Amino acid sequence: MLSAAYEHAFADLSRVWATASYESFFYDGDYPYDDGLLSDYVRSRFVTVEAQYQQFVAGRHRLSVGGEARRNMRLEVGVPGTFEDRSSSWVLAGFLQGELHLGERLTLYAGGRYDHYQAFGGTFNPRLALVAEPATGTYFKASYGRAFRAPSTYELSYEDGGLTQKPALDLDPERLETFEVAVERRVRPGLRATVAWYHTRVNDLIGLVTDPADDLLVYTNGETARSTGVELGLDGHLTSRLFARASYAFQRAEEGSEDLQPVGSPRHVAHLAASLSLLEGQLVPALELHYLGGRTTLAGAQAAPHTLAGLSLQWRPKAAARFEVLAKLGNLLDTEYSDPGGEEHRQDLLAQDGRTGWISVRLRF
Repeated sequence: MLSAAYEHAFADLSRVWATASYESFFYDGDYPYDDGLLSDYVRSRFVTVEAQYQQFVAGRHRLSVGGEARRNMRLEVGVPGTFEDRSSSWVLAGFLQGELHLGERLTLYAGGRYDHYQAFGGTFNPRLALVAEPATGTYFKASYGRAFRAPSTYELSYEDGGLTQKPALDLDPERLETFEVAVERRVRPGLRATVAWYHTRVNDLIGLVTDPADDLLVYTNGETARSTGVELGLDGHLTSRLFARASYAFQRAEEGSEDLQPVGSPRHVAHLAASLSLLEGQLVPALELHYLGGRTTLAGAQAAPHTLAGLSLQWRPKAAARFEVLAKLGNLLDTEYSDPGGEEHRQDLLAQDGRTGWISVRLRF
């Protein structure tokens, strides 16, 4: 990926942002079957241009307008000797949002985004949020929004010659609608606590299923799915150098007319993380703990709950702040755990990686 960004602030406090990026992705896979090796590939290249302008109106109110254009120059999915799909497409989008101060302690955010896909046409998705501060340091937030996801080329056209999977050819986009109410309280400077309730409804969720007519895998639009949950959170600086965050969420997800629990959906999720700034921010060690509750599998069994620990170390030389090195150990305690398998797997439970380490180097210029 290559990306360039531009930002400018004007004397009247208005601002403009613009970015242009080029991305390229290549994938090759080899899969052993009883009668031999099957190979497939994905090739993609696309260019994206985005821009946004922000202007204050009538004093305190703020208006934001922007757009995005993406050209998918190369989209290829194939299985050598079986099928090959080559296509190109474009997506255009525009949005408008207003930040309206209805009083000293009441703000309304209202806006919408329109996306037009070459293959699926246009869709408009609104967003509304009301933020009130009934008492100093206490905030009440209520929001509503809709979202949209078009099916990918892989979901639409992938096949392996009738060995295990056939193309869908006709899929509707996924559509999501969400409501959320939250209360946030500043416990003390730099530390805040939150309580949130949310409800999400998804129509035409795209998933991989087995067609009973021929026992082949195919992507289809599923039934309506719903998720309702409560989340508790606490984050902020415990000292000038120690930052921590903790969260716990309980959710109840259901799908279909029988309100079944979706495969792989946990009821309980918890997260705890802390980082310490040393040597004036040059060295930052961090520790994370992540708990995931039990999840239903396709066969109706349960993937056992598990807790994973992670340790990372970020180093940034003071004389060259644009350069940084990040070393990380995932599954620090080498915990044995499994995730539910999908329709394409023989196993009902898939064993996951043990302790894993990696190093990344970043240079910003």
